[in-house]
Amino acid sequence: MVIGFSLRRTQFINFIVVNMIRRNFLKLIAIGSVSFIVPFKVFSANFLQPTFIVYKDAIQKIVEIITGLKKEGSSITRKTLNHKKYVKDSSVHYPNEDSIEDLETHCQVFFHAHRDDEYGHFHTFINNKNAELVHLIMISMDKKGNPTAISTVNDWVTGDFKVETNELKELFNQFKMNHDLFPDQRIIEFIENIFIGYKDLIFELFDERDQFIKSYFKQNASEPFDDSDIEILSSRAIDVYSDIKKA
Repeated sequence: MVIGFSLRRTQFINFIVVNMIRRNFLKLIAIGSVSFIVPFKVFSANFLQPTFIVYKDAIQKIVEIITGLKKEGSSITRKTLNHKKYVKDSSVHYPNEDSIEDLETHCQVFFHAHRDDEYGHFHTFINNKNAELVHLIMISMDKKGNPTAISTVNDWVTGDFKVETNELKELFNQFKMNHDLFPDQRIIEFIENIFIGYKDLIFELFDERDQFIKSYFKQNASEPFDDSDIEILSSRAIDVYSDIKKA
């Protein structure tokens, strides 16, 4: 009887100790999980935040151009149409059939419309040292004349010469156009200030473009340049009115 009682008492004590250890262990896991999850959420939130820096003077100039044209009852897009009928057709270019071209700097820009999710967009180009035309960025616009996104496009879209990201950045830094090439100088000023104000973002897009091409090649054993299903290689929405507050 004494042996049986001692055994039961020992089993009871062991049961209590094991459960205490188990509860403490679970509590430690819970605390550890929370301490892991919270920093992870903070990290995720920070990771998803835009990392680019905008240049305030240039963004301010863009806003001034937009608001100035609005006061006149016009807009960037309306001015660029150059009194022509708005048509959603990729073959119809504005403000003329070709583009606004600076023969000295070998930079070009034209506007057209054909995508469903926007009013239209500007394509910007520059010639490299071999006189080969290279596309830089696409600037999406809404009907009111506000820029809504900056993108890099697949090569089949514009049929330009392919260059590596480092060379693309070098060519980007050379972009400059005579403001007198269009009757209203503000059109060229607008384009140039997009380049200045969003330079960091555009360089990020060039890097993302490169990453997309590499990723596509790994998956398909070929480059995406002739893939008609892929129009945009990298893109980011912009809002000059909110972006200026970040500067």
